[in-house]
Amino acid sequence: MPQDYTRDHQITKNLPAFTQTPKLLLRLSDQKELSNKLFHNLCDNMGPLLVLVSTKKAIFGGFSSLSWQSIGGFRKCKQSYLFRLSEPLRFTSKVRIEENRGHHRALFFSEKYGLVFGQGDLIINFDDISKSSSKLGQTYKLP
Repeated sequence: MPQDYTRDHQITKNLPAFTQTPKLLLRLSDQKELSNKLFHNLCDNMGPLLVLVSTKKAIFGGFSSLSWQSIGGFRKCKQSYLFRLSEPLRFTSKVRIEENRGHHRALFFSEKYGLVFGQGDLIINFDDISKSSSKLGQTYKLP
């Protein structure tokens, strides 16, 4: 069994139950070849999306029950969240969206951006990773 599959399984079994099973798992580690365009080619219209980001310091990501899109601006999505795991792989925190915090701005779809949750809660710009950021609490409520 490939090591990546085993690690992904360890990670996903430690996440909360999904309201919808993700049809697409996008694993992001040191993938320098990934661009915003390639992200959209891989992920748009594929159904629920689970994104795992693995860095030297953390494993984190997000889940969306909506299919990702290249266009559309802000989208409402009650079944989405951001999460972080710690080593050993234990679920440490989940940031859920709350209706009064702007669930109508849960996701942002644009071909100019890669992955955007909320109003800047998590932004991953694959074209220029230095423009990626996380400002939790804008749309997603901190635990």
